[in-house]
Amino acid sequence: KDMWNQSLGAIYTKPMGGYVIFSWMAMILTIVVALLSFSQIKCEGSDTDKKLTTTKAALLIACAVAVVHMLVAFWMQRQIVKEMCKKMDEEYEEKQTPPEERTYEIIDNEAGRKRSAICEILKYDFVFCLYFFFAPAAFGFAVWAMSNFPDCSENAAWAAWWTFWILIGYGSFTGLYFFFTLCGICCGSGKDKVKKTVKKAKKGKAGP
Repeated sequence: KDMWNQSLGAIYTKPMGGYVIFSWMAMILTIVVALLSFSQIKCEGSDTDKKLTTTKAALLIACAVAVVHMLVAFWMQRQIVKEMCKKMDEEYEEKQTPPEERTYEIIDNEAGRKRSAICEILKYDFVFCLYFFFAPAAFGFAVWAMSNFPDCSENAAWAAWWTFWILIGYGSFTGLYFFFTLCGICCGSGKDKVKKTVKKAKKGKAGP
């Protein structure tokens, strides 16, 4: 338990922790099967040799794509936590709380803080801006790579198929995750605005 809390547990409990862990597991599996396929897949024939060379190159590119997915997932989590701490620092400054007494423990409106931080990352983070175009390109690359498989026995090519199917599945999952995250931000922002309006109205009635 202590090992979990000090390693993956520390990542899992932070915002988007499940997404980060899932990304790492899926991409590590992608790299393993890609390297396995690269070392085992063999074919013969002039046309097949050309396709084999293309497929082996695609397998190496798939490994690079998997690494990018892993790093970006971790980067986004770090930036979200950093943005939340930045907002909390502003609140601490207003309350004149000394730095040594700042615990950064979220005791209220956790969902709202996460939404606000994610929204800032989606709007201003340069890495996410690049990844926004990289992710669909990686999905298209995986689809294209599967069309170039050499005419080999299924026993020789199964790992290559799994490599690109995992990338395609991951691309579909992240697309849906991004869509529902945006829906959550929009709905949550509307809810927060309603709460603020109600609070202002109550203060107005309670005033002189």
